Amino acid sequence: MPRGSEHSLTGLLVVAGRGYALNVDGGGRWRLDVRDDRAARGLAGRRVAIVGRRAGFDLLEVETLTSL
Repeated sequence: MPRGSEHSLTGLLVVAGRGYALNVDGGGRWRLDVRDDRAARGLAGRRVAIVGRRAGFDLLEVETLTSL
């Protein structure tokens, strides 16, 4: 299966159900497939920068997650 397009985004990392989501600066929301749950847990509620690949309609596989 081909890999999806790469996205670099900033916004607010939030807990969404049993996972995480990014409320994007300027509007929109992506569900996140986060490899390192521990890092995400520590950044929940903060502004972050994310680089990831689209894995579904509104799903990003997170490659990097950093605090702003």
